[in-house]
Amino acid sequence: MSRFESGSPARAVDDRSGLSGGNIGLWSMIRWRTEQTPTSKAGRGESAPRQLGSPVPWSSRGRRVADRGDVVSPSADRRSVWKAAADRYAIPRLMGEWLIVGSRQLMLRPLGMIVRGVTAQQFTVFAILEPLFMPLDSFQASWLIATDCNMRRTFSYNDLKLGGEHAEKYMNDLAEAINDTAYPFLVENGSLEGYLEHCRRRNDTHPNGRGDVNELFRQAATAVMLSRPDDAMEALGKLRQVIESDPTDDRDYVRDLYEQAGAFRDRVEADAAAVRDELIGGIDEQKRRRGLPLSA
Repeated sequence: MSRFESGSPARAVDDRSGLSGGNIGLWSMIRWRTEQTPTSKAGRGESAPRQLGSPVPWSSRGRRVADRGDVVSPSADRRSVWKAAADRYAIPRLMGEWLIVGSRQLMLRPLGMIVRGVTAQQFTVFAILEPLFMPLDSFQASWLIATDCNMRRTFSYNDLKLGGEHAEKYMNDLAEAINDTAYPFLVENGSLEGYLEHCRRRNDTHPNGRGDVNELFRQAATAVMLSRPDDAMEALGKLRQVIESDPTDDRDYVRDLYEQAGAFRDRVEADAAAVRDELIGGIDEQKRRRGLPLSA
């Protein structure tokens, strides 16, 4: 299983339960996986992951954090307030149809082959653009953040105070930012065709001239979903070329990705339709892993 998560400029964060940080009366979990930072190896199509925080086991480390005055502490209380305020003030003002997933994710319906949404993190809100048809044995952290969708404003859930007036203003401003920036981006890039072009644009403008290895893998899988095996083979070939360009890089996750891409290419070449059926068959499991409803 590849340990490589996401390449520049995307960042992946993991909050499958939606209960990151402390949680009163419930077990909590958060995994800040990696943030990809620029590397001095201009020819590389990836950069080494930088740990943002220690993983927390799925079923341990529940903790309590007391409130301080009228400002909600980094606890379940804050996330409960965020969820309730989003449901009451933001969702009615949003373009399209949305649902709350976990305690601080808003997802655009329908939940099809690509997850489209936003996630509230400690300092701001990020757009989510996550394909659910990647091979089940490929390592992915939820959620895959689209940093090329710049919200341009800060909506830290740490700033959300108790009291309806503040929460209403916060969520009104958030809804405006989503409608102006995130919603058009997600609609444009959240279909199979749109996502393929999104991957291509990012890879075509990569400094190494070929693309980011993880983005190339997503591009190849999307091409398979669109029954374009030749495009998939081309993207997988570029992925392996990028890794081959630095034979001194013997990190496990790079080698794993190289082998996985080669095996995936061979399977696509042998029977692309069967590979497509396999990817489609794994979508429900990908949803379960992320705590998403199977139909929504």
